[in-house]
Amino acid sequence: METRLICARILVRARVVLVLPLRALLGQSPGIDNIATAIYHRESRDTCDTFGQAVSLRNPEERALPLGASAFYILLALSDGQHHGAYISEEVERITEGGIRLLPGALYRFLKQMSFDRWIVESETDDSDGRRKYYRLTGRGKRVAQAEARRLDSVVRVARTRRLLPAAK
Repeated sequence: METRLICARILVRARVVLVLPLRALLGQSPGIDNIATAIYHRESRDTCDTFGQAVSLRNPEERALPLGASAFYILLALSDGQHHGAYISEEVERITEGGIRLLPGALYRFLKQMSFDRWIVESETDDSDGRRKYYRLTGRGKRVAQAEARRLDSVVRVARTRRLLPAAK
């Protein structure tokens, strides 16, 4: 009986990527030769795409790509300085012309994850209202945002080449 090796990508909080055959994920017991486990630590230059193929990345910031729209807009909102959560939410809504509205629960989950990933840090401020937390981009966060902007720019160039968008003026 032939079994196809279908791989899935699992991100572990310690930033280790495990690629296992789908059979293993479903609880079946594949032989060691079928597991084809590929572990790429965050220091490695390689990672896996969704089909388990190794892909070389140019820099560590590209490992986080592509970013979700909300995450990218949060980084954009913080790119001009430190801001508190309410400002970030309002700025994302303004930038997207109402297309993305971040409610507090979602916003603070993003901010917590970005803080864990060291893309942002809480910053001190002289705000008279001590309840507000202010956030600012770190160097790493800025590099991630720049890498995503470059990635999106290349997508737009391809779309223009294929006449999906009008040529740049």
